[in-house]
Amino acid sequence: MTASCARLDLCRAETWNRAWLTRCNCCVVCWLPDRWRHDGVHSQRSPRMPELCMSDRLIVVIGGGISGLTVAWRLRELGVRAEVFEADEIVGGLAGTVRPEDGRYCLDFGPHFFITQKPEIVARVDDLLRDSVIKFKRSAQLYVRGRFLDYPLSARNVLFNFPPLDALRSVLSFAYAQVLQLGRKLAGRQRPAPDFGEWSGRQFGTHLTNIFFKPYTENFWKLPCAQLAPDVLPASTRLNFMKSLKLLFMRGVKGNVQSLIERELVLPLRYPVRGYGMLAEGVAERVRTHGGVVHVGARVAGVERLPGGR
Repeated sequence: MTASCARLDLCRAETWNRAWLTRCNCCVVCWLPDRWRHDGVHSQRSPRMPELCMSDRLIVVIGGGISGLTVAWRLRELGVRAEVFEADEIVGGLAGTVRPEDGRYCLDFGPHFFITQKPEIVARVDDLLRDSVIKFKRSAQLYVRGRFLDYPLSARNVLFNFPPLDALRSVLSFAYAQVLQLGRKLAGRQRPAPDFGEWSGRQFGTHLTNIFFKPYTENFWKLPCAQLAPDVLPASTRLNFMKSLKLLFMRGVKGNVQSLIERELVLPLRYPVRGYGMLAEGVAERVRTHGGVVHVGARVAGVERLPGGR
């Protein structure tokens, strides 16, 4: 597929970019990594949704992953013409599922499960999957010093599953680290941690860092903590002082705003019985049901610019 366009607008939106390629009544929407952004192209305001709903413009979504399909589904519900182009033979992207012809197994491209605090989204997913979904609570454990510990750590783990000496040293070093942090804050001497190792020591104390967070993180990243930035944890799970206390001394934290780890502990997780790709396949079917088109095996070859440099 080659698209002709009259104008290219790249608009930054949080961690992703939107590119609107417009020519007459066609609008192409694609998600681009930040490194593909061209500094020489000035951002312009994207068409407003009411204007799209009242026009005969066709919106083409490049990429048949969960996000792209959901955009097309919502557009069709609003009465906007939409088509999805997916290069692979199946929809879902990295959240897709491969199934052999003999049906012996289902293979997800990666480990996924569905979780949200939004009841309206839960209702949509339940309507999509109906009885083809398994609901369960998260249960993850790590093998540390000959014992299985829950992840994330809880006060019960530290106090009762650790050897007595380790439990005592963990509590004391954690308390000492928090007192030091409070002292630096009151004295106005706070400074950012230069690496993940120091950040973890400030948050959890040196003992917990040395016996748990340091070996776990280095085993995952295959790099020393001194070479890892403090923000190697996703922003949604990054821990500040209060989150540290909650993770160590409360099993779950109920409220309107919870971290990803806390939501996984409190809320039920959902997983389709025939692989996570069922979610994308269900959304694709809704796009078609609402009159949209989903093309698979349709790789976008490029964007054709009009004469005059437009």
